[in-house]
Amino acid sequence: MAGGSKRPTGSSDGCSNPPFLIGVTGGTASGKSTVCHRIMEMLGQNNVAEHQRKVVCISQDSFYKELTDSGNKSKAIKGLYNFDHPGEKFFRGE
Repeated sequence: MAGGSKRPTGSSDGCSNPPFLIGVTGGTASGKSTVCHRIMEMLGQNNVAEHQRKVVCISQDSFYKELTDSGNKSKAIKGLYNFDHPGEKFFRGE
């Protein structure tokens, strides 16, 4: 860069690597969580205290709405409820 100025790294801990995101997608029970946990293992983050981790896994399972309707609960128990439908996740404004 001109004038010898440096680009900001985006990191507050003094590391020179900017943060980045890895997105893992796939259908229900396709192994997304397993892949993410393997990545964390390979990066040496699986045995690090949560507050000291440099890598986190954010599961989409954390965003499902609670089944309050007994009919929907019954469908879910029978494997007939579509948890992958976009309407079954919390989105902004809900």
